[in-house]
Amino acid sequence: MFAGFATYDLTHMVTFEGNNLSVSINWLYYELTYHSKELTKIEISKISQPFATTHFTTESGKKFGFYFVVDADKIKAWIEQKQIPEM
Repeated sequence: MFAGFATYDLTHMVTFEGNNLSVSINWLYYELTYHSKELTKIEISKISQPFATTHFTTESGKKFGFYFVVDADKIKAWIEQKQIPEM
């Protein structure tokens, strides 16, 4: 189980640049990019905590989540305001 978590942690990348959210898994050669306006719902498990689970819903109804997100409340605010968060 630890090997699986380490592989996920080291190869699963989520980046926020400009107005885009990109998700990639290097070892699967997988990458998907969403424009911030495509994200219709953003939920976080804990406000003002160092780490939180973040769930996104797209305008097409697709739902996905990320675990152990640092500064999740800032990311949510950035997406909602379409601005880069201050870090």
